[in-house]
Amino acid sequence: MKSRVALLMFLFFPFPPNVEASFNHMPVGARPVGMGLAFVAVADDPYAAAYNPAGLAFLNGAQLTTFYSRPFGLKELETTFLAGSFSRKRFAFGAAIQQFGFSKYRERMAVVAFAGRFGKRFAFGGSLFYAHLRISGYGDDGCPGLNLGYLFRFSKRWAFAGSILNAARATLRRGKEALPQELNAGLRFLPAPNLLFSFQASRESGSPVSFRSGIEWKFLKQMVLRSGCMTAPARFTLGFGVILGRIQLDYAWASHVLLGSTHQISVTVKSGLVFN
Repeated sequence: MKSRVALLMFLFFPFPPNVEASFNHMPVGARPVGMGLAFVAVADDPYAAAYNPAGLAFLNGAQLTTFYSRPFGLKELETTFLAGSFSRKRFAFGAAIQQFGFSKYRERMAVVAFAGRFGKRFAFGGSLFYAHLRISGYGDDGCPGLNLGYLFRFSKRWAFAGSILNAARATLRRGKEALPQELNAGLRFLPAPNLLFSFQASRESGSPVSFRSGIEWKFLKQMVLRSGCMTAPARFTLGFGVILGRIQLDYAWASHVLLGSTHQISVTVKSGLVFN
């Protein structure tokens, strides 16, 4: 146990004189993960608040979702996520809380998202977040930030989108450490009502471009199968979903070339209310 904690402290906190940040964009949502994180042009559930806030404008009614992951079986890397969305006519709002880490190293992020739809095809959204870091023995730090995104459904089958996560390049106050920024551009294609393909290019500051692709197939009205892959680093994902009325249960399995595999689960509830 002590050796694992020491390794994690080294990875996340390499420079003791200051409170330094990681805050890499941790994947959340079994559905996005199952599709290889090629989700910026999909963004049609509450996880849009994390990937592309513009997608919230195409939802209808209220939804609530929760997510849990323990990457590579390590409790020290646990990630939890809770989000909700509310939309009416052309406007939508969302909120989310995310937590990563363990008692010695803890990242928390609170998000408030908003989106507007212009006509039936184009939407623009943004989210304000506050990132908080706590490292045992070194103290706390935090800072506010901004995410931006757009989504253009130029036909029933095709859509493209983009997002900038940490658009204002937020920096921790005490540590003077800039949080990473991520740029995303994606394309979504629906060859049939029950089949979806998604493609995406992403680049996080200090990292090479990651190319991602995902597929989702719905069958028997209640079952969903998913698969995805990505580069930098090379990963392969699988997932499935079960729709039980207004409740959807999702599971994802993700591989890593060096660290092994991760199991992730999500539960999403739709209110059934439509606000016109």
